Amino acid sequence: MAMEKFLAAMTEVKDEGNSVVFYRGQVNSEMTKPLTYFVRVCVQTDERIVQSECECSVGKGPAAVCKHVAVICYCVEHFKLSEIWLIRTTVTQKKQLRHAPK
Repeated sequence: MAMEKFLAAMTEVKDEGNSVVFYRGQVNSEMTKPLTYFVRVCVQTDERIVQSECECSVGKGPAAVCKHVAVICYCVEHFKLSEIWLIRTTVTQKKQLRHAPK
């Protein structure tokens, strides 16, 4: 799912006092593309997941284990290795070609 860029948006907040990092992402549904789920993951600095939550039916509660949480975790790990976010690009981020000379 992450390689197909299902991650639409992502924020990262570091809490230095408690040594945790909060990730909040917006992940597109695999079956119905316009549907998105908001996912929250709390990770300690030793990369241990403390809490995870998703809006989907599987991700209810403070210890969610669903594919939307997995997308967030995979994208964070991919960023740590390659410093590239796997976030889906929008139509307006691409260069317009209709005004290019022929």
